[in-house]
Amino acid sequence: MSRPFDDPMVRDGLLLESATGASGAVLVRAAGRLTLDTRARLRWLLRAVTPARGGDVHLDLRQVTEADAAGVSILLVQARSCRATGGRLRVVATSRAVHDVLVKVGASDLALAAERSTEAS
Repeated sequence: MSRPFDDPMVRDGLLLESATGASGAVLVRAAGRLTLDTRARLRWLLRAVTPARGGDVHLDLRQVTEADAAGVSILLVQARSCRATGGRLRVVATSRAVHDVLVKVGASDLALAAERSTEAS
């Protein structure tokens, strides 16, 4: 059974929500700015919700309006952390802003996964 999103945290132009879905994967939604100024909050939330062993985290970033390499770098770090424990971080949707930065920093695998997921829905 899924539970509703926790009280959203809005600060510095970034809205973060998290919930656990029926599959057991944690879904994190972000809206607003994913930049150097907001990356510490996203890092904190991702670390807090990532299961210690083998859990999946799905990111919905379609509402992110501004992104830079510093903000997106947290996704790469957390993806490695999830893999190290047998889990997976999966970007299920991106905005154009996030997609462009993912491609620029060489993380097109995360961008492509989100494109495939969006096309399937």
